[in-house]
Formats: sequence, C-alpha cells, structure tokens
Amino acid sequence: MRCPACGKQLPNAPYFCAYCGAAIKALPGPMPRPALDLRTAMLALSGTGAVLPLSAGFWLLLGPLAQLTVAQRLQLGALAAALAGCLGAVLRAQVSWPLNAQPPRCTPRQLALVYGLSGGLTVTVGALLVGAVVLPLGWGLNTPSLPALSAGATLGFVGAAFAVPPALLVGALAGEGLGRLAGHLPSPAIAFAAAMAWWLAGSAGGGVVGVFVATQTHYSTASGANLGALLQSALQVLLFPVAAYLIRFTFVLFA
Repeated sequence: MRCPACGKQLPNAPYFCAYCGAAIKALPGPMPRPALDLRTAMLALSGTGAVLPLSAGFWLLLGPLAQLTVAQRLQLGALAAALAGCLGAVLRAQVSWPLNAQPPRCTPRQLALVYGLSGGLTVTVGALLVGAVVLPLGWGLNTPSLPALSAGATLGFVGAAFAVPPALLVGALAGEGLGRLAGHLPSPAIAFAAAMAWWLAGSAGGGVVGVFVATQTHYSTASGANLGALLQSALQVLLFPVAAYLIRFTFVLFA
C-alpha cells in the first residue's frame, strides 16, 4: 500500500508511515479493566446458571470413559460452569475486546474457537502439575519427595502427548458450537461461550492426564481423572486473564 500523505510505498498495513510519520490506521484501544460491580455479579450468577446444564451434561457423557462416579461428574460440571460464569463476567470486556475493536478483529465463532483451542494447549502446562500430584498419591506417599515430584511431572509431560489432541478436539467443537450460538444472543453470551470452551477443553485434557498417570500406579483411574480435571481447572483460573491479553495481542498482529 502507499502512504496517503507522501505517496511512499509501505509494507503490509502499518499504523504509521515510516517516511513522514502520517497515521495510516487507528491504533487498537487499550484493554478495559475488569468490571467488579453489582452488574458483573448478577451477570456471573446468570452466566453460571446458563452454562451449568451444558457443563454438567458434558461431564455426564464423558465420565464413563474415566469411570467417574455421578457425584464426581456433577462436581466437575458445576466447577467448570462456576468458573466460566464468574470469570467470563468479570473479564467480559477483555474477552470481547477483539469483537468491540474498531474495526472488529474476528467473529463470535472465531473468538470462542480460539479460546477453545487455547484452553486445550494449556494442558501442556497443567500436565506437569497433574503428574506431580497424582503420582505421589498413587505411590501412597504422605510427604512427596523431590524425586517423586520430578518423576510425576515427567510422567505428566509424557501424558500430555495423549491429552492435548482430545483437548484440542473438545475445544474446537465447543468453540465452534458455542460461538455460533452466542452470535445470536446478547453480548455477554459471547464471553461466556469463550470461557466455557476454554474450561471444557482444559478440564477434559487434565482428566486424560490424570488417567494416564493413575494407570502407572495403583491409583484408581476415576480418582486420577477427577483430580486431574480439578487441578487443570484451577490452573485455568490463573491463565484465563493472561489468555485474554495474549489473544488480544494475536488478533492485533494477524487480524
């Protein structure tokens, strides 16, 4: 493209002309701050109620593969729904930034899909934590030693090779389906859809890692899957705000 001010040829589509300094396109606005108010609290409650049936249903269907009890499946479903509902509301403006930017950087379907795939990729990090916790428990160690933690983290890292593909599949399916649905609903639903895809992918991958590590010990696969999914879900809480900034940065660079 050419600079409208000086006529020089410019690479790609920069924000400023390298020759005369003229503005080519508007800089993306800053990320909004998390909204901690009564309206956010009401959104969190309504969002949790809205996504609870989906999350509980997901784990009710997936639970038999890991031999989870009904109580464990409902526990995981309720946890994922609560996390997605609360943080999806608190960080709604940040999650929806690519849609609210001028011009918009993506569609609701694309946003939820990116969060779903990103949630699946976080299993590579959570697998280390899941392995380090599940393996000592499987060995019956009351006070885990450094070698046991290292062995567990290594085993979890190996298990990530088996967990990431299904986690990405869950994230892609959840992001695609929920993103399309959210596109026809009020704007808060978009943040809930993205958060829901993020947690379903992560918790499913963590459950797979927990099963893999448990099979190498005397720990039951159901307990391993439940603990792995719980640990991964907790990690998703810490990574979700970081993901909002990284995904914003990605859309600014490539959209």
